[in-house]
Amino acid sequence: MNLFELGFTEELASFIAGNNLSDFSAGRVTQEHRERYVVSDGDKEYDAEITGNMRFTAESRSDFPAVGDWVMISVSDSDQAINNNFSINRLERYLSICYSSGIEPVLVLSKIDLTSETEIRDAIGMPVQRLQT
Repeated sequence: MNLFELGFTEELASFIAGNNLSDFSAGRVTQEHRERYVVSDGDKEYDAEITGNMRFTAESRSDFPAVGDWVMISVSDSDQAINNNFSINRLERYLSICYSSGIEPVLVLSKIDLTSETEIRDAIGMPVQRLQT
């Protein structure tokens, strides 16, 4: 199956090109589960969620996608756990809570082989110790 078999049109392709959206992939919402979605690009289906500005500026349910809507998606590699949802600000908040409570924090990060120890050490300001499983 491809996007055109899902209903993609030349008009949509022109809209994407004219609005500088070529860094994203077009997809069609095929399922909705609360604030989670399944989006098809014609070849694959992706688990998706609303992020960024749209999530916080939506005033009602109608501001969110529904089944059948066309959306632009950014596909991330699900194997990159440390890079996918890593927030240095969130980590700093958790570390501040630990330190202010007199607790020595221990961080467990999976898939650290996907980035260098130097990057991790620079990001968290703590020594890195690899554990074998």
